[in-house]
Amino acid sequence: MNQRKLSRVLTLAGAMALLGVIFLFYGLPAYWLLLRAAGAPAWLAAGLMLLGLPYLFALNHYFRICANIGADRSFCRENAKRMDAIAKLLFLAAALWIIAAILTALLGGGRAPSGYATAPFGALALYVRMGLALLASLAVGLVAKMMALLVGRATRLQEENDLTI
Repeated sequence: MNQRKLSRVLTLAGAMALLGVIFLFYGLPAYWLLLRAAGAPAWLAAGLMLLGLPYLFALNHYFRICANIGADRSFCRENAKRMDAIAKLLFLAAALWIIAAILTALLGGGRAPSGYATAPFGALALYVRMGLALLASLAVGLVAKMMALLVGRATRLQEENDLTI
């Protein structure tokens, strides 16, 4: 597969991720329902919707990496720096999920609504979803950090190889 085709496939995957982020954080009213069901105030629900911002900034870096790959610059310092920035943004998102869960528990009381046993949007379901988002952010952040290290190492090897020729 040539670089341009690879770049297009990666860009398509990024576009799907972008649609997911937009849908989950900005188009899906379930967050409001989950938080209100857990007894959280409305301002906290709006704050949680801001959690999508680190993901959007990370996707911006991702699309720039895809453009570099399409321009046959897969192993360059810029891509390593961008991968590192993606990792930092995802670690930030994980930290924000922790803060959001704590604030929801403290300010929302973490109390279950009436009919909690049958409610699909109960307090426990909310905390499970927050925990899963936290773990996913950490996992992808760790992968991005390792990829940043590998791309940086490959860039150094490529530069050394270019010097010896």
